[in-house]
Amino acid sequence: MLNIEQGIHSLTNFKGQTAAHLERLPKTGEPVVLTVNGKAQLIVQDAAAYQKLVEAAAKTDREETIAAIREGLADVQAGRTKPARTALNATPATRRIHCGGIKARHERGAMGALAQYQQRGSDFF
Repeated sequence: MLNIEQGIHSLTNFKGQTAAHLERLPKTGEPVVLTVNGKAQLIVQDAAAYQKLVEAAAKTDREETIAAIREGLADVQAGRTKPARTALNATPATRRIHCGGIKARHERGAMGALAQYQQRGSDFF
């Protein structure tokens, strides 16, 4: 967490006291905001603290992805989905993705995949 009392310094100050900042960063684990002309321009942080931040963000992303997948599976189980062809046919032509305007290429793309799934007896992608 950023300490507003001690975590904001000018770039000039940081350059002049680099050794002191580099000694403090690993001890506190807190980032330092560096300003140029009074505006925040850079964040300096200890590598270990940064790694923890990256890992926490990745964990959050995984948890959100898992929650979204579970929500989708619950929708399928509760019947709150529709067959892919129905959804595609309901999409206005102006919102559809065109594969270079070549019909055969388009049929091998998403529609080809849809046809394969329907041949296997599945209504869903």
